[in-house]
Amino acid sequence: MFLSQYAAKKMACNNRAIGSDSGIYLDKFNALHSYEGGLSAGGPELNFIWCHAGLSLSNSPTGFVNTYRYNMKGSEVGKEIQLDYRIRNFWPENEVENVLVVFDSDGGKDKTATRNMRYIDLFGKETIVSAKFKYERRDEFIFDKTFTRKQIYEDNYATSGDLRQYKNSENLFWVTLAVK
Repeated sequence: MFLSQYAAKKMACNNRAIGSDSGIYLDKFNALHSYEGGLSAGGPELNFIWCHAGLSLSNSPTGFVNTYRYNMKGSEVGKEIQLDYRIRNFWPENEVENVLVVFDSDGGKDKTATRNMRYIDLFGKETIVSAKFKYERRDEFIFDKTFTRKQIYEDNYATSGDLRQYKNSENLFWVTLAVK
């Protein structure tokens, strides 16, 4: 049986058990703007913050943060960059939402940001869980998106068969997420 590349990818995605042993990866990104000032500035120092909920040691829902950093060269601005950063081993069904935030580190006084996510507790009740992360006053937020589990496991492919590009509001940055 012959399948197009798109159909083969869709079947592989749809036949995968949701929450199986596969992981979720920051696959690729493209920053179409340098986010740096000055004539001789290099590329941005990007922080990828993945916020998710889970159970603490006391079995109460709590927010967790995974942080990844990528120092771009000036020559990489406007080019597709392959990352393959594993951000999750497993996304359980009770975690309704996770959040990805990307910002350029520019320094300044420390601040704290909070992102809220929906989570279903041990009793089946939906609750809001907050995750906090540090940033600095002059940091520039580039991307801030809440993802549902369904988006990543079921609706993550564009009609072309390629991974969906999630873009920021200015269309100057995009990222793809892959389940491998």
